[in-house]
Amino acid sequence: MNILFTCACGKKSEQLFKVIKKDFKKKVKLHGCDLRKKKGKTYLDSFNQISNQNEKIFLSQIMKLCNKYEIDFLFAWADKEIEILSKNLKKFENIKTKILLNNYKYTKIFNDKFKTYNLLKKIKIELPKYDLLKNISSIDKILSKFGYPENSVIVKSRYGIGGRGVYLLLGNQKKELKKFKWFGNFDREKKIYLLNSRIKKKNI
Repeated sequence: MNILFTCACGKKSEQLFKVIKKDFKKKVKLHGCDLRKKKGKTYLDSFNQISNQNEKIFLSQIMKLCNKYEIDFLFAWADKEIEILSKNLKKFENIKTKILLNNYKYTKIFNDKFKTYNLLKKIKIELPKYDLLKNISSIDKILSKFGYPENSVIVKSRYGIGGRGVYLLLGNQKKELKKFKWFGNFDREKKIYLLNSRIKKKNI
């Protein structure tokens, strides 16, 4: 069995490859590709650096890799790649490669946090209170709905990935500070206070 992973240079990728290799031993061959060069030791059987210059080039490269290594299953991690591949599921079926993705209709929804929340709300899934900030001039009005600045509020990008673009607007009570220290990569507290200051100036 041959498996291809995109974003094979991700931080946790090698841990995943190691587990798969251990569990399946010689029954599976792992292949990877990424925009970046692969550095250091890898559990992959092959690695290819690719380009995402445009959708057509990216798709062509992935198709060639699937043909070259007779890929049975393809796993994509990046939102943009998922969107492209989900539009072309039939092409991969024709070369006997199974992509474990939703079709394009649902991919477009789940790559958009606001649309995802609206869909979940529609099917009666319990959700935290949320709203969409369309322009900076309405930020005070929206934040007041959540009880800010007395209460803390989480702000995130509508299309953000990998935890990027997620901020905690620390309220006066500061009770969430310890709980949400995992946000970001480092020095989160400074980012929190800077963001508060910038919001007051309406410059974000």
